[in-house]
Amino acid sequence: MSDLVGRIADLTPEKRKLLAQKLQKKLLAQRLQQEKEPVAEVQILPQQRNSNVFPLSFAQRGLWFLHQLDSHSAAYNMSSVHKLTGWLRVDALERSLAVVVQRHEVLRTTLLWGKLYGEEQPVQVIAPRLAMRVPVVDLCGWTASERDRQVRQLARAEAQSPFDLTVGPLLRVCLLRLDEQEHVLLCTLHHIISD
Repeated sequence: MSDLVGRIADLTPEKRKLLAQKLQKKLLAQRLQQEKEPVAEVQILPQQRNSNVFPLSFAQRGLWFLHQLDSHSAAYNMSSVHKLTGWLRVDALERSLAVVVQRHEVLRTTLLWGKLYGEEQPVQVIAPRLAMRVPVVDLCGWTASERDRQVRQLARAEAQSPFDLTVGPLLRVCLLRLDEQEHVLLCTLHHIISD
């Protein structure tokens, strides 16, 4: 290997550049060939259950109790802001989000007062399906400073908006379009489903 490194180091800059171009072409050709080959589809099998109602974990019980004391609080919201650069297909984003929500039961979970094991208690209920739309706020016509101010204001408002634990989803997503190739994705979920 060190012999090869020495030989490459001895090349003129023009020959090194030519070698790099040839290697890039070869790697690209290999990658294109791999993309043509069929990919084995991985199938995720759902768990088999008799019920979609479960008791709360210890941590969830604590958060549920605090929520009962102040249901208008956003203290347990977990928010994130993601800057997306490049072309974005909102329909593909929505489909991707739908797949994630379908694969993760916790994202389809709500908390209700119900009967479990013969006694009344707070329970988590997993919806078999949950539709999620991604609302889009178009800020394309705004100046850069107005856009920045609006992004901060919308992100703050989203983070401070409380959840109703009895109505799903306990995850919200909002897309802010700044221009054709620049977006901001706001994601908020209640800590009770991140347990």
